[in-house]
Amino acid sequence: MANQYPLICLVGENPLPIYLSILQYAEEITKVILVHSKETMSAAKNIKRVAVHSKLELEIDLILLAEPYKPSCVEGKMKELYDNNPGSRLNYTGGTKVMSAFAVRVWKTEADMLYLNEGSSCFQLADGSQVPLNDIGMSIDDICGLHGIPTCDQSSNEFENTINDEKLHELYSKWIETKDRSPFLPDQWENFSINGCDPVAEAERRWKEFQVTFNLFAEIPPPPSKNQFSDGKNKKIYRFAATAWMEMLVESIVRKCTHSSIRRGVTFDIQGQQFESDVMTVHNNRLMYFSVTTSSAEKLVKSKMFEAIYRSQQIGGGMARTAVVCLAEEAGRNKARDSFGNPARIEFFGQTDMNDWIKDDYESLKSFLKK
Repeated sequence: MANQYPLICLVGENPLPIYLSILQYAEEITKVILVHSKETMSAAKNIKRVAVHSKLELEIDLILLAEPYKPSCVEGKMKELYDNNPGSRLNYTGGTKVMSAFAVRVWKTEADMLYLNEGSSCFQLADGSQVPLNDIGMSIDDICGLHGIPTCDQSSNEFENTINDEKLHELYSKWIETKDRSPFLPDQWENFSINGCDPVAEAERRWKEFQVTFNLFAEIPPPPSKNQFSDGKNKKIYRFAATAWMEMLVESIVRKCTHSSIRRGVTFDIQGQQFESDVMTVHNNRLMYFSVTTSSAEKLVKSKMFEAIYRSQQIGGGMARTAVVCLAEEAGRNKARDSFGNPARIEFFGQTDMNDWIKDDYESLKSFLKK
């Protein structure tokens, strides 16, 4: 592509491919024009906001297309943009099909049109040539900003600073060796009434079992009620013992396989719904979302995947990848994977994978990060 030209982008529901094209060709672009509908106005505004925050020194204009499904309206606007911006290039990755069809019809030079092929991570030019997508170094904050998701502070526990990788490996080994490990803690308090158990007594029994088995938190009393487990002063410690230790372990392992920043335990509030992510990173410009559980139960593992897919797409859009890391044995992991049709955008990791990672064999994880 020749240097110095306006880049005209058709904006759809996924803003990330548009923003990636701006970053890829930033040194060649004189200005950016984001053509959007009423429905995608927020996406266009988010693109501009993140670009400004990233200190891209580019003029970025927003153009509203009032009737994005009406051919005559679309064709007229595309001709106007083409005539008023000599030498412009067109990114037709987004927008409606009508917008893309008539824009391609108006732009006369095939080499002046590009489309981000997500599968190959290449910009596909209309003349058949390809330009590999650079690893631009997107951050989690960038991706959240593009999708209009406010970035929240990462939750932290002071005692977590005292838990090193060696202790996490020890926790994992003991957890696997323990026959009755599901669950030690009242993360499902209602289940304690099964078979006539007194919930408070059962919580105390399980908490003491955890303290003895893992030699942790000897001074912390058992949770006296479900509310105390969820909201009491020791709730972070109870949560760490239930599952957060494994989230820390997965975070540590993922950190060894990517140079990108990693976030764990980030709280989001999306449209009034609050939830906490487990482990996230950005690799090859896409969000990699890990949902972590110490469970091996097929029903729970599959429900974790359904939720994780939904959450990852809320945060990272259509380019996001989703994984569930659990303690299912190989047969159970494969069964869960097969039940989703084994699509390219998701993965299940089980006890076999965790055992490999503990031994510094990260082949399965690296393969997922390349998806």
